[in-house]
Amino acid sequence: MASKLLSENKSGDKEKCHPNQDQTTRFAYCKSIPENAPNLIADCMSGTVWDFCYACCDNEFGKIHELERKECQKDVCDQYVGENDDNGHVKILEKTEFKLA
Repeated sequence: MASKLLSENKSGDKEKCHPNQDQTTRFAYCKSIPENAPNLIADCMSGTVWDFCYACCDNEFGKIHELERKECQKDVCDQYVGENDDNGHVKILEKTEFKLA
């Protein structure tokens, strides 16, 4: 019960969520998510950099800090997922697979 309250009240660091980090760093972060959040871990490790980013924002900012979580998603994740190129096309980052060592 106490750990659930702590995770819901967590106010973390959106800098950890940048999708432009290398695969090893992203994978290490996903492995650090508490085991009582299996769906969040699965989303984090799904293989795409933007899934990592959104899962990271969810992990870094608990339910009580919804505004900060949404801000993290907007400021950090959306700039990579929804950025337009010179022709007005949305740039979608390539899917990258996590490989277990």
